[in-house]
Amino acid sequence: MNNLTTLGEKLLEATPEPLKEHRRYGLQRLDQIDAFPRSRYAQFRDLDGVAWKLEGQDKAPETFQEAFRYPVATRREEASALLLVVNGHPHLEGEGVRLLPVSEALDLPAVREHFMRGARAFGDNRFSALLQGLWKQAWVLHVPEDTEIPGGVRILHLYDEEGLLDTFYLLVVAERLSRVEVIREVHSLALEDPTLAVHGVDVVAGEGARVTVSILQHLQGNAYFADFRYTRSARDARIQIAAATVGARKAFIRNLLDIRGEGSENNYTELFQLMDSQVADVYAELNHAVPAAQGEMLSQAVLSDQARKVFEGMIRIRPGAQKSNAFQADHNLMLSSTARADSIPSLEIQADDVRATHSATVGKLDEEKIFYLQSRGLSVREARYLMALGYFGPTLSRMPSRLFRERVEALLTHRWEVHHTLD
Repeated sequence: MNNLTTLGEKLLEATPEPLKEHRRYGLQRLDQIDAFPRSRYAQFRDLDGVAWKLEGQDKAPETFQEAFRYPVATRREEASALLLVVNGHPHLEGEGVRLLPVSEALDLPAVREHFMRGARAFGDNRFSALLQGLWKQAWVLHVPEDTEIPGGVRILHLYDEEGLLDTFYLLVVAERLSRVEVIREVHSLALEDPTLAVHGVDVVAGEGARVTVSILQHLQGNAYFADFRYTRSARDARIQIAAATVGARKAFIRNLLDIRGEGSENNYTELFQLMDSQVADVYAELNHAVPAAQGEMLSQAVLSDQARKVFEGMIRIRPGAQKSNAFQADHNLMLSSTARADSIPSLEIQADDVRATHSATVGKLDEEKIFYLQSRGLSVREARYLMALGYFGPTLSRMPSRLFRERVEALLTHRWEVHHTLD
């Protein structure tokens, strides 16, 4: 099985003793699962047999700023801390924030209890086994009780190296009544040979805590992305995942919002701008295990050329979870006849006093509205752009950070100007 076993053995030797069991479990799964996911909806077999390396060349962030054709902020800006990861090499800026490598945070009970839970949560697939067995970096963000981190924490990944397998895991432990926002951005230059980023974020929100995680992914060229998001909410907690997937040749995304606290609010929102032959394979689940909690998930996509998106949504309401309020929606706008979107909404209801609904749509641009905009002096290209950007209004409005929303909008515009030739 190529070189992954050797890499895993080297990592295991350097792993702190309390964490070796988790890594061994992942390596065992990796030995058992010798192929990347493939189904009738999406497949990743082009990654089988690649000889990966776990570390690339560390470079100054300024070299990326000069190479990118769109603005990428490599400074801490308003955030309390910035974790900048260049080709797998971490650089931490900021003080007063307990953002630690996991080996330095083992004194926290929540770390021992929940470490790598997100990787285990999504069954037997090669991506989750890679994350658990071959994690190169694992970090813990600990927010003490009744504490707010001003400006939040930024995590920025930059890649310009081919053949790289970058595995990154983040555990967010937000104690009772704490507040924190995490913004993750993943960018690369246009790469020719395969590069694979496998990331995971695990959020544990205590009673009354407020946690938002915003994710922007724009990998270019022959780059692949697998992202696992796992959240667990206590009583009256509020957790929000807001993401924008506009890059990667193929993306494999798994979300599980584990609702364990009465009165909690749990929200997942993601937009997709997919072009050329990009593929996004997405699963999102709301697991209502307690009464009187709220869960929502909204996915929106604009697809052109031969792009494809598969969205599978699941609402589970467990026995006894009365008064649950759950909603899922997946909406897709097709800009070409060769693009495709598959929506697979599902409900599993085991309580009789709940509200659980779902919706899914696939449509195309309204030609009458395009004609109207032309009558106001816009070109066909400009009219299509305004309508496509306006389509993302519901997801953009749910993004909690103004700066993050502005970055997403700027990147959507940049990609349209560079890649779209619809008129």
